[in-house]
Amino acid sequence: MAEGRTLDSRVAEALAMRTDAAVLSSALETLAQVLQVDGLSLGGSVEENGEAALAAAAASGVDLRAGGGGKASLRRTLGPRLKERSVDVAMRFLEACAPLEEAVLGLERASARVSQGCAAAQLELARVEREAAGFLAAEGRVSSQVAAVRSRREAVEEAVRDLGLPAKHEAALLVPLNGHALGRAAAAAAAAESGSGRPAAGLPTDPADTAVADAEAFLEAAAALGGLRERCRERMGGPVHTAAVQLDEDLASRQAAAAMAAFEAVKAAAPSMTGGFAANCRAGRALGGLVRSLGRQEALLRACREVVAGARRRAVARAFVKALARGQTAAAAAGAGTGSGSRDSVGLAGAQGGDSLSSSVGDIGLAGVLGQDGRLTVSAGDGAEDGADGAGGAGGPSSVLAVDMDDGAMACGALLAWTHQAVVAEAEGMTALFGADDTAESDGKGLVARIAAGLCGPLRIRLDQIIGRIGLDDPAGVFAAFDLVAFYASLTGRLLGDDTPLPAALRDCAAEAAGKFKEAVAAWGHREADAIPALPAGLSCPMQVHAAATAIARLAELPSGAMSAGAVAGAMAPGLAAPSRASGDGCALPTAGDIVDAAVEPLLAAARQRAGAMRTADGAVWLANVSDAVVSPLRAVDGAQGRVARLVAELSFHMDTVVREEANSALARCGCLALLRVVESHDPASAGQPLSAVAGASASEVALAARGLADVATAVTLGTARQLESPKLRSQARSGVESVLVAAFEALAEAVADPRNGYEGGAGLLPLSAEALRALVA
Repeated sequence: MAEGRTLDSRVAEALAMRTDAAVLSSALETLAQVLQVDGLSLGGSVEENGEAALAAAAASGVDLRAGGGGKASLRRTLGPRLKERSVDVAMRFLEACAPLEEAVLGLERASARVSQGCAAAQLELARVEREAAGFLAAEGRVSSQVAAVRSRREAVEEAVRDLGLPAKHEAALLVPLNGHALGRAAAAAAAAESGSGRPAAGLPTDPADTAVADAEAFLEAAAALGGLRERCRERMGGPVHTAAVQLDEDLASRQAAAAMAAFEAVKAAAPSMTGGFAANCRAGRALGGLVRSLGRQEALLRACREVVAGARRRAVARAFVKALARGQTAAAAAGAGTGSGSRDSVGLAGAQGGDSLSSSVGDIGLAGVLGQDGRLTVSAGDGAEDGADGAGGAGGPSSVLAVDMDDGAMACGALLAWTHQAVVAEAEGMTALFGADDTAESDGKGLVARIAAGLCGPLRIRLDQIIGRIGLDDPAGVFAAFDLVAFYASLTGRLLGDDTPLPAALRDCAAEAAGKFKEAVAAWGHREADAIPALPAGLSCPMQVHAAATAIARLAELPSGAMSAGAVAGAMAPGLAAPSRASGDGCALPTAGDIVDAAVEPLLAAARQRAGAMRTADGAVWLANVSDAVVSPLRAVDGAQGRVARLVAELSFHMDTVVREEANSALARCGCLALLRVVESHDPASAGQPLSAVAGASASEVALAARGLADVATAVTLGTARQLESPKLRSQARSGVESVLVAAFEALAEAVADPRNGYEGGAGLLPLSAEALRALVA
């Protein structure tokens, strides 16, 4: 830029030089005119005319050059010869020559400046030529780079063409997946694997094979699509970054479309597949692959879980209802063929083998569930019928569920065993479909819990119906139903979670059964109490009470043999923690004390009512015999110790009454009863007279009563107490009477020895001392 400004300034100087040259030329022309006027000829150029004028002046003796004399010399020389006008012309010439000189000097300076400008221009031209050469070289380099970019672009296009999806995979992704046929194929394979040996009804072989083949090809294409996208991502950041990014976006959209197609296929297959479909069959692997192909499509995966759970929930509920209907049909057909209603099995494979459960109630409902090795065994029903419902299949529950309404415990066991197998089958099916990792769920049990919730309504209604049909006259049957429901509530709670709908519904049923069991025990106790004779023939405990007490003991032992023991739970589900002592978490297990309270109180109330119509001694002996008959079989019952202790306290109260009545009778026989009452009520200080002066308490009367009391105390003879049935109670009554008599003798001895009572002779009135009598009695 500095050089450019210098060049512009030099151009301006050159223009100024042209102006100076024009001024010089104008001056010469003026001089020529002057000379011409004065007769001088300037026919030549300006330079020539100037030289001529100088020569003429010199001829006249005038030197016009520098130092030539000036205007004064010219006037003297030419004055005589030139006219006045010529002189003026000459003067004007001289005046014109002054600017000419200045113009010549300016011209010289301008020439010097022009020369300098030309030199600078030449330098600038050389610089421009150098820059032009650099520009040409840069253009050559740019041309070579453009050629390299073109060749690289061709290489990129070739690399991108190498990343294309094969044509067979393109075709596989475009084929619509027949999810319904795929699901039914999985159900048919599961049914065949379970032993039915034939495909589901209405399932042609070719469409199923085609659906499975399409699904396998689709999965292969989806895997290739994913691998291609990985290759694209590997090439990002390199020479093919832009092309790889564009291809990755296209592949991502195609993966999303493939995930949607897989979701639609699983959605269509969900109602048709079984709960425990075989994961190792082609159709099962294809279904699981379709679910896993959703990959990172979390929204679709969650929607797939919800769809499958909803479909399986409806399918399980339908399977339960249809299994009940088929069981009723089978029972009706069997009853028509044999002429009587036969009890059908639940349709569960296996039988109870090996060691039986400790409780007879525990066997109910477990037959057909525990195998000979003590582990859970399941089998499928009729695959042809289950294919449409999604109820059967390998590991699934039976398609026929026959219940005997006349046997409530067996009916509850059938329903609950079917439900448990359905839950286990659904858990296996969901694990095979979605994989063992259920981290998408807050809990791995949540998906199966939502499916099992479909059984809550029909199962609850059926259980309530069965438990309601069990009569109050069968407490053991009610408890068996309660124990089964509570046990399965605990078991399903550990499979699905205690706060899920199915275990909660079973706990509600168990609570209702427990309440009915308590009612049944109380009703049974009232019936047994009503059977006691209103007027017993003797003071012995009636046989009805003995039988009732034995039955109460058996009822009280039911909780100790409940099916919820840890060993049974371990056999039912070896992978689970053993339940607690209670049959189910949240289920109120009736304790032995509750059973004893509910059954014994009506008996004792009836016995007290009967005793109210008797004499005191007879009533006490009667109640003691009844209480002892009730307490004796309950002493060995675990969990009833609290109630037994209360019964023993009541028995002791009755025995105290017996002893008191027997002792009063003995004292009355020896004449001491009235004397002892006088002795107890007399106070010498307030009475104003000694005891010996009171009527009936004289010294002779006291001596006579003391001898009689000593004789009775040393040889106690029981009266009514002899009718105590228990030798232990009779011995206890005898010991109690002896103790009372000895205490009475000691009271007489103290009264005689007291000087305030006025007995002369003191202890000499007694046949022996109180210590001697105690020693004799002992």
